[in-house]
Amino acid sequence: MSEVLDSPGITFIDHGNYLQVRNPLFDEFVLDPQSDGPKAVLADVVKTPLGQRALDLTQLSKCQEHATIPRTNEFGRLGHITVIGEIIDRLGRREKATADKILAYVLYGCLSDLSHGPLSHATDIAVEGQGQDERFHELRSPEALALGGVIEALKKRNISTDERGNIPGIEIPRWVECDAPDICGDRLQYTLQEMLLWFTDSKTPEATTIKQT
Repeated sequence: MSEVLDSPGITFIDHGNYLQVRNPLFDEFVLDPQSDGPKAVLADVVKTPLGQRALDLTQLSKCQEHATIPRTNEFGRLGHITVIGEIIDRLGRREKATADKILAYVLYGCLSDLSHGPLSHATDIAVEGQGQDERFHELRSPEALALGGVIEALKKRNISTDERGNIPGIEIPRWVECDAPDICGDRLQYTLQEMLLWFTDSKTPEATTIKQT
């Protein structure tokens, strides 16, 4: 069993046959390839080379000096992706969506983030220039998903998708992903993640505690 601190307060515990994700502001959940539904699929995705790469990518900051919120350079991309999947899964079940729809929602909300470059949107800005859409990572997503083993992992589960890992024929609701300033699963994860900054000691992030305010 190995333990990896992905972000302030978010810890991955690899039990070999399943992955435990701890997030004190959201809840603990398990990604088990032997289970059913999106968690099983995400467990396979995390084990791919592209999924493992996400452990080394920061999530929010463009660089430590220019982060709009202090210390966001400490947030990991894989923590962002897995918690988005859990948020969308729970919201989908609350909306009484079918299992096929929930899986489509989770894949849509999670897979495009796997193609981010170092420091995430910093790569987009370096390629596109300042003030652009910052979507270079989305343009390279099909190639990244193919080379990184994600599309192959989906095929092994007999999940038919397009080159971006999306399931054709299922409409994606705006609460899964939408443009700012509207709220969606992606933006809700950002909010929960940023809240951890209030409860985490930058020198000892593994000692996160929730304080009553």
